[in-house]
Amino acid sequence: MIHASAIVEPGAELGRDVSVGPFSYIEAGARIGEGCAIGPHVTILRYASLGARCQVHAGAVLGDAPQDLGFKGGDSFVRIGDGCVIREGVTIHRGALAGSATVAGDGCYLMAYSHLAHNVKLDAGVILAPGALLAGHVQVGAQAFISGSCLVHQFVTIGRLVMMGGGSAVSKDVPPFCTVRPLSTNTILGLNVIGMRRAGFTPEQRAAVKAAFKTIYRAGLNVSDAVRQLRGGNPSGPVLELCDFIDASKRGVCRAGAGGHKDEAEELHVTDARLDNEHKSAVVPGLVVPGLSGCDRGRVLLVDDDDAIRALFRLILSTVMPERRFDEARNGQEALDCFSLSHHAVLLMDLHMPVMDGQSAFTEIEKLCRARHWELPSFVFCTGFAPPETVARVVETSSMHSLLLKPVSSEALVSAVRNRLR
Repeated sequence: MIHASAIVEPGAELGRDVSVGPFSYIEAGARIGEGCAIGPHVTILRYASLGARCQVHAGAVLGDAPQDLGFKGGDSFVRIGDGCVIREGVTIHRGALAGSATVAGDGCYLMAYSHLAHNVKLDAGVILAPGALLAGHVQVGAQAFISGSCLVHQFVTIGRLVMMGGGSAVSKDVPPFCTVRPLSTNTILGLNVIGMRRAGFTPEQRAAVKAAFKTIYRAGLNVSDAVRQLRGGNPSGPVLELCDFIDASKRGVCRAGAGGHKDEAEELHVTDARLDNEHKSAVVPGLVVPGLSGCDRGRVLLVDDDDAIRALFRLILSTVMPERRFDEARNGQEALDCFSLSHHAVLLMDLHMPVMDGQSAFTEIEKLCRARHWELPSFVFCTGFAPPETVARVVETSSMHSLLLKPVSSEALVSAVRNRLR
């Protein structure tokens, strides 16, 4: 369906079952794959092509000229794979050289106001959180996660399954499987153990990558000597991928931060792995105590100060649990106010929020439940940072509650909430 106010020029190619929202503009020469949903006020220029089943939300601009003073004109392109989601205000510019392209592979998710400059290349399954900015010629490996407000310098390569922490910046290459410390520049935090596990790495492969990481970053060797030592052991699989990446780097790779950051990160990942396994295998009953008023098991409260994350969580959960009602709050105080009216069964709670943080909200909701003789709800705490000691202790000592580390896979998210609704 094409809205009457949309402009689709003759010569634009639209596949079957494409919808175009109000006031959108699709220029002649653009190609839209079958089943795509184009929202309102979207601009898709002649140089852009989208694969099948993509979603493009309000205000996105695809295929405009590169922001490069050396651009001499000529035809260059934007190529978007199948099943991509492009949220509000995203901008993707075409290549800076005639015949070149900016590319996003299948299944990429570009959140609100993220930006792909000219000649960026994203492999399949890459996620950009709101405000992530990638400069020209950046390359990002499959299933990497670039958190909110991250900055990536031109010509940087980011390896497969990398996770950049929020607000971080890199001007050097990031080796595969690594995490970048939030609010830092060119600082490796540790290994993305959860990402490797979810990608199907065997325990032996994960152990080999961990040993290689220690050789590169903790053995006191320079990077070249560390890789040479690793190659002496005839590596294969992910360790060989790590060595090849470092040897191919033209900008040099990010260095590990001082102190125990890596060990701290690995402890968090091990905890998350244990909890996530519980989510997939255990049926956790609600705590029903005689004399207490029971929770409303039809209601879930999503609490996060990031509008885009709340919207994403709602989309994922409501798709698989359409019979549930999902309310939202932007901070702990709003969560307390909302819960006091509706007695939700599960709270999916961010920990780091303004006004009132997640830990404080948990404490206040506990007090409220005691005062009203209410059944205590289950909490699924969700954070991209180290959890406070109180929260970690609560999760360790009670199967009612759980902890997820961002970025969270849709499978882990659904499993955590569903198990606590049973």
